[in-house]
Amino acid sequence: MIEKIIFFTNCQKILSFLAQNPDKEYFDRKISNLSGVSRAGTNFALRDLAKAGLVSREKRGRMYFYKVLAEDTFIKHFKILQNIIIIYHLVLKIKELSLKIVLFGSAGKGENTDESDVDIFIMTRSPDEIKKIIFEDKLREKIQYIINTPNEYIKLKKDNSIFYKEIEKGITLWQTK
Repeated sequence: MIEKIIFFTNCQKILSFLAQNPDKEYFDRKISNLSGVSRAGTNFALRDLAKAGLVSREKRGRMYFYKVLAEDTFIKHFKILQNIIIIYHLVLKIKELSLKIVLFGSAGKGENTDESDVDIFIMTRSPDEIKKIIFEDKLREKIQYIINTPNEYIKLKKDNSIFYKEIEKGITLWQTK
């Protein structure tokens, strides 16, 4: 639902598609078919995105191939927004049972690929209820959940400081006041 509100122009739809597949190159017709944008709309959008420096455009024979510039700062932040949108429905479901929800790892840095999972840390006093909600969610296979109670989180800081720091570097999606 939110995706349709935020990514509604042809440029946004195509950039969203390419950002979700940062390791792949596509020619315009394939992008049109996979993104659901008309051929003309795709061509205009791809030219604009290439001109803006967000995608590379390479001519091979009579065809142009396009690829998102995954290392670009704007693209990384765009991908973080995409990742938040993907899990937003779940955050809304579990936030009342959670003390803190953090997006971390490659998805929290905007460095994920289409093969990557989405790492979420959840601190809660109700881990069983959270697990039940997660188990029923359609994205349970794509999302890697780490669920800790407050005491386990304190223990994590002592026992696995590297992992603790990785979570702390993540993006807090929800935290009680």
